[in-house]
Amino acid sequence: MLKKISLIVLIIVLPTILFSQSASWNYRVNSGSLGYTYSWIDCTDGTELDQWSLDRGNMDDGRWNINWPFSFNIYDESYTPSDELSISTNGFIRFDGNASYDWREARDYMLAAIPSANFGQILCYGISDVNFLPANSKVYTKVTGSAPNRIFTIEFFEMGFYWAPNTYANVQVSFYETSNFIVIKVGDNNVSYEGAEIGLHSRVSPYFHYWQDIDNSAKDTWIEYIPSVATAYYKNSYVSFSGSQPSNTSFPTSAVSSGAAHDVLSFSITDAGGDGVPTKVSKIRIKNKFPANRADWSDCIAGGSAK
Repeated sequence: MLKKISLIVLIIVLPTILFSQSASWNYRVNSGSLGYTYSWIDCTDGTELDQWSLDRGNMDDGRWNINWPFSFNIYDESYTPSDELSISTNGFIRFDGNASYDWREARDYMLAAIPSANFGQILCYGISDVNFLPANSKVYTKVTGSAPNRIFTIEFFEMGFYWAPNTYANVQVSFYETSNFIVIKVGDNNVSYEGAEIGLHSRVSPYFHYWQDIDNSAKDTWIEYIPSVATAYYKNSYVSFSGSQPSNTSFPTSAVSSGAAHDVLSFSITDAGGDGVPTKVSKIRIKNKFPANRADWSDCIAGGSAK
C-alpha cells in the first residue's frame, strides 16, 4: 500500500535581541562581479532626491532625510517605516540620527579608526567631500519587488568630488527586506584620488567593515553584507503538501519565503496509508533562494516524528 506523506514546514521565528549598544557582532561578507548573483538596478524611473529637497548646511554640503519603506535591522538596531535614514551629500548614510554637514570630517574619516560621535551608525558609499551640484549628478531611490521580499535601492549617479571637478563615480546601495542583507555596488568611475572609503560602521568599535576606496575599486563589482545572527521575521510561514512513497516529495517554491543562516525548519509526517507502519524521512534538500537569484544547494539531515 502506498502511503501519503503530508509535511508541514514551519519557519521558526527567532526573536530579535535588543542590546544597550548598537552592535555586538560583525557582518559576514561576500563579493563578486555584477551580472552574477547581483546586477545593477535601474533607478532612473524612481524618486529623485533633488536640490530643492536638500537640507543644506553650507554650499554643496547637506542631507536628505527619508523614511524607511519597510522594517529593517542593522547590527543590533531595528528600524521601521516611522524612522528616517539620513543621506549625506558627503558620501555616507546615517541610520541612527541626522548626518553631519561637516565636509572636513567626512574627508578625513577612516572606517578603521574610532568613529566620530558626529557620524554614528553609518554606511559609507564613498565618504569624502562629495559634490552633487553638477547637473548630471543625481540621487535616486526606488523600491522593487513585493512584500515581504522588497528591495530598497539608493543610487548615487555620477556623484562628483569637490577636490576633483572632472571625476565621477556611480554607486548603489540596496537593502533587502526580511533577510536584512545589505548590498553595495560600484559601477563606472574615473576616480584616482586616495580616499572615499566604502563600508559599514556600527558606531561601536570593533564592529565595522572596510571594503575598499573608490579610487582603487574594481568597476562593476558588489559586496554583500549578511547578518551573522538570527533576525526576527514578520510572521510564521506555513506550507503543506503531500506526496506518495516511494517517489520523492519536493518543497514547492513558496515553502520558504524568508531565511537566514540560523533558521530552523521543523516538520511532522502523517501516515495517511493507515497500515500503522511508521514513515521515515531521511533527508530534506533545501534550495537557498536568499536572495532570490541564488541557487546554492545543501543537503540537511531531517529529524521528525511519524504519526
